[in-house]
Amino acid sequence: QLTANYATTSRAVPESYVAVELSYFKASYAYDSVSFNGTETDITAYSPSTESCSEHCTSTQYFTFPIDNKDIELSAKNGLTYDVHATNDTSKLSFTIPAGYFQAVLDEKALQLEHIPSSVQQPAAEVKVESKDSKPVEMSKYWFDEATVAEQEQFTEWAFINRKEINTELVSSSKELEMLTYWYSKSSVTDKSNILTWIINKK
Repeated sequence: QLTANYATTSRAVPESYVAVELSYFKASYAYDSVSFNGTETDITAYSPSTESCSEHCTSTQYFTFPIDNKDIELSAKNGLTYDVHATNDTSKLSFTIPAGYFQAVLDEKALQLEHIPSSVQQPAAEVKVESKDSKPVEMSKYWFDEATVAEQEQFTEWAFINRKEINTELVSSSKELEMLTYWYSKSSVTDKSNILTWIINKK
């Protein structure tokens, strides 16, 4: 979720930020910084990290990182790719937020500022917009929910092995698995990571 704060008076306003819920297979490290557009900044936890175990143990971190309003405007044209770094760069994850997500924030800001009477103007206009899934992520989630528990387990193991690129084929007579692997194969590396994170959080 992106929260953008825009000044409506000369008073100082809180900084804009992106809130992230990051789940990953449990490891000996944690993530502590984010980099984008050539700058690196520390993350700020908004809730304690959690762990859960079923077949695999996973860790989830809840954090925010600041984003300048100029970066929001730039991202409305080009989208935003950011990297999350573990301590000592032992691991790095990359994510991309589509340009349309930021454009929605700018559109909402324009509407808010247009309808704020000057006599009751607050020092800041806060705009929040939730991210939307890409088509491959959306369809992968749909077909995963349509699959049986056994098919879900089969797909999860295959998808994790092929999370960077598709190196092995998942052979099945199931229509659900066929469609699931089709859309997963169509997804980018970032989308694959998002799909696996979503599956982890369902377990």
